[in-house]
Amino acid sequence: MNYAEKEEAYSISEKPSGKDARGGSSSRGTVRIYEVPKKHRSKNLDAYTPRLVSIGLLHYGESQLQGMEDNKMEYASHFSRRFGVTWDKLPEQVSNQLQLVCNCYPIHVVKALNQPEKNLHEIIFTDGAFIVELFLKNHFIGMREKGDFIFDNPWVSNDVLHDLLLFENQLPFRFLATLFNTFVSVKNYNNLRKSLDDDVLLHHPPSFEELAHKYFSNVGNTGKVLLANADFRPTRHLLEFLFVLHQRYEDQNRDRPSFDQITQQVDEKTDLIKCPTATELNAAGVKFRYGKGKKRLCIGFDNDKGILTIPRLVVNDLTETFFRNMVAFEQSGNSSTKFISNSVILLDNLIDTPKDVEILVKHKIFKNELGTNQQVADLFNNLYKEFLTDPMEFDFAEEVRDLNKYRRTIWHRLNSNTTKWLAILRRDYFHSPWSIIGVVGGALILILTVIQTVCSLIPIFKKGVCE
Repeated sequence: MNYAEKEEAYSISEKPSGKDARGGSSSRGTVRIYEVPKKHRSKNLDAYTPRLVSIGLLHYGESQLQGMEDNKMEYASHFSRRFGVTWDKLPEQVSNQLQLVCNCYPIHVVKALNQPEKNLHEIIFTDGAFIVELFLKNHFIGMREKGDFIFDNPWVSNDVLHDLLLFENQLPFRFLATLFNTFVSVKNYNNLRKSLDDDVLLHHPPSFEELAHKYFSNVGNTGKVLLANADFRPTRHLLEFLFVLHQRYEDQNRDRPSFDQITQQVDEKTDLIKCPTATELNAAGVKFRYGKGKKRLCIGFDNDKGILTIPRLVVNDLTETFFRNMVAFEQSGNSSTKFISNSVILLDNLIDTPKDVEILVKHKIFKNELGTNQQVADLFNNLYKEFLTDPMEFDFAEEVRDLNKYRRTIWHRLNSNTTKWLAILRRDYFHSPWSIIGVVGGALILILTVIQTVCSLIPIFKKGVCE
């Protein structure tokens, strides 16, 4: 979908939120849900395409997703029965939003479905009720029915989680929160507690943000970030909810790097930011530490101590989907920052070979649940090939500058070369017990030869002195 088509999409708007955290004009609030451009989707179709469940109108009716429709309807029915929801008597605050949600999608998508307005509204309501019920059952195990199709099947649960991460598979966050706040009232929630006879349930229902946070806790760095430190006013959809959680915690006293500081870190041949790999930094004496803070995803370098701090990240089969859709959201013009894109660029710089991954795993920065270190290296090396970022928007220019400067100092260059020579010795001469025996034997022969030569020269030397 090109930008001309994008402008034809209807929108659902909140009140403007003014300035964002970095002082720029914020466009948060206008919801447009449309396709990722084909040139980006073609790199990895699975990372942008629902596996099991369609949410909203973009993928509704696709043949490979039909098998999940009955299960989705079942979840929506559970929600309706649980909270006394009647389709023909929806509260005004819910019914008024159904058309607004329809208007978030491109006109050609709505026309192609060729459905009466009432049917479109029912599709959207069903999907919204499905998500709220899914989040509730994830949060409160006692709500799950025996033999639950999603939670009793790990592969189904994982695929549904994958599908809710997709840029194209979203509903407006405001609509989901309205569904939750309207029907999961304190009264209904108390009745639910009594019917389940579950003392584990809280006396007051959690917020919709808390439910979403728990559901996505194993995605990216979500589980390590406190909700209290994020600004969700207003959030367009669940993907932006995750996006906000993963924004950098900016130090108020932190100065943005100057133009000269940034251009010094740019490769003249590629016009891209260049940063040493983890292996090169390790050889130069840089110490790796995993981040322990819970404010935001934050990467930092302490030049005095030579410590590079990177947040812990579980790398699994959702990691590529998570990063690709986050980057697609940023690149679509919906964000005033490029922090996720910049994080991907930095990780791509740090990771070139399986050895780089091994270093990050060793220091507990990465937890590899994907497979081999080569697979992890390939993942990060291929994430950003089809996107472009202006070096002047690079958030980590200061860190890259300090890392390059640290590595170029004489002492650290010497340390790097020594480490490299030792690595060559280990690779070429000490890779097996037999090679070690051979090297030691050769060294002994050389030493004995030198001793013999010296001993044979001593009499000649003495004779010359006496004469």
